[in-house]
Amino acid sequence: IFILFQTTSAEYIPGTPGAAWTQEELLTVKAKLYYMFRYGSVAPKVLRLSFHDCIKYKDGTGGCDGCLNWKDVDVKLPVERGTRWAPNIEEGNNNGLGDIVRDLERVYREADYPPKGPPKLGKSLFESGKSRADLWSYAAIVAVEFGIDTTNKACHDHNDKRIPKKDTCVQEPKTANCLVELAKPIQFQYGRSDCVEHDPKLTYKALKEEKHPSPQTDGRGTVKYFKEEFNFNGRETVAIFGAHTFGEPHEDISFFPYTWTSSA
Repeated sequence: IFILFQTTSAEYIPGTPGAAWTQEELLTVKAKLYYMFRYGSVAPKVLRLSFHDCIKYKDGTGGCDGCLNWKDVDVKLPVERGTRWAPNIEEGNNNGLGDIVRDLERVYREADYPPKGPPKLGKSLFESGKSRADLWSYAAIVAVEFGIDTTNKACHDHNDKRIPKKDTCVQEPKTANCLVELAKPIQFQYGRSDCVEHDPKLTYKALKEEKHPSPQTDGRGTVKYFKEEFNFNGRETVAIFGAHTFGEPHEDISFFPYTWTSSA
């Protein structure tokens, strides 16, 4: 009996596979995430976080381990047109993800977060043995579903109050071509392990450096990175590019004065 209790009720230990989720936990956390996405407009950041979490460390280990290297995170870059003082950015980083990591950490460790609106868990995910990596992965799936849902609402009515941003871009509104439909539901799988080399207090902060792609490389370099690091084919690489249009670029985070456009 004691062994069974330890297996089903123990707090999560980094380096071990995350425990199974019940259907009630999946639905409750989904409600929490939808609440955050609708009132905080953070779904694109969650999607970005889930991919950055799967970038491996420079020593080839890691990937999808519920931890991020914190170098240059929470840095607001001064935006000055024509400046020449700033160094070249040779490698990407996790800047801009600090707030969403901290928000999801509260979802992970507090059964009643967010405090108003969504339902509560009986125990926090951490207390019931779930890994942070599994939460981040599940949150990304919910973010995709939320993005499809709000896009389809915008197809019918751009002024729908359930759409977080009124500038949601859609093609051919009020037609069937505007709607997004998944060929099949995205299946969530649990069992990921969180990193073991982390900050002693904030365990989502990895101590190892990750192998990010260079934001200044060309198309060949980009395709090479995704093939070598993720074994992506061309279709998968294009899909990850398209996922960026879910959010928007921020010059004070990336230092690149770009924007997304649907114009050819």
